[in-house]
Amino acid sequence: MYVPAFLLKFALGQMGEEVLLTSTTASNQKIIDTGFNFKYPFLTEECIKTL
Repeated sequence: MYVPAFLLKFALGQMGEEVLLTSTTASNQKIIDTGFNFKYPFLTEECIKTL
């Protein structure tokens, strides 16, 4: 279902624009660079299938 951006901005304000209309790229590299070790560094095939 398509909702025009201006309608979301009007109905939800600044928060709606930031949460729904912007793109975010996340990376764990900063955490790794600090020396953090993940308990489970790789996803198993079964886990990926459920996602």
